[in-house]
Amino acid sequence: MTDLGKKYEKERKRRNELESHRQRLQGKREAAALALDKARQECLDKKIDPDKIDVIIAQLEEKFEKHVAEITAENDAMEQALKPFLNR
Repeated sequence: MTDLGKKYEKERKRRNELESHRQRLQGKREAAALALDKARQECLDKKIDPDKIDVIIAQLEEKFEKHVAEITAENDAMEQALKPFLNR
């Protein structure tokens, strides 16, 4: 086979590999788009605006921090109230 023939075969193989990569990436992109659509629909089903989910998450984190602080304070108070009875 001539040098030109070898180069042709090499480039044909390279083109086929690139096309294979393109198809695989296209499939991944389509799967990601479907997953995103599903996630958006799940948000909407729960009456959550998917475009404002970061704000909602921040609000929930703030509420969670507040509740943890309340529980900590209640536990501290309970521990102090029980301390005289536990140290006998």
